[in-house]
Amino acid sequence: MIRIKEALEKPDPVKQAQEFLDGYEIYKFLGIKVMELKEGYIKVAFPKKEVILRPGGIIHGGFAMAIIDTVAGLAVRTVTDYPETVTVELKVNFLETMKGEIFTAIGNVIRKGRRVIVAEGEIINEMGKLCVKGIGTWIGIENKFE
Repeated sequence: MIRIKEALEKPDPVKQAQEFLDGYEIYKFLGIKVMELKEGYIKVAFPKKEVILRPGGIIHGGFAMAIIDTVAGLAVRTVTDYPETVTVELKVNFLETMKGEIFTAIGNVIRKGRRVIVAEGEIINEMGKLCVKGIGTWIGIENKFE
């Protein structure tokens, strides 16, 4: 299986990135579909699902945080040569109720250091409203998790 950074070198990086994500149950559960991938940036779509709703029929904040962590973390993985990265800090603001059927999430690297990378993520509903905004810090890890 290729790494996300290696997908950028392929003729169809979106397809390669999707194949990477499809190899992990967490990404399949999140339901994310890669729409765009470039260095330091990823754009995905994900659907509303019954299992992620809280009372009132809106998407649970914990699920939204997982999406922010995922897209920002994937953007980070496009700019680092470390075999693994982990989130060391994540701050999330909930700006709008997550109403809708299909959402877009974007991850973007803000700054890359030698080992520490700062990235942001956002979730936008199908009406174009920014619902969730997050910023976090990731660190590169030498050892590949097995």
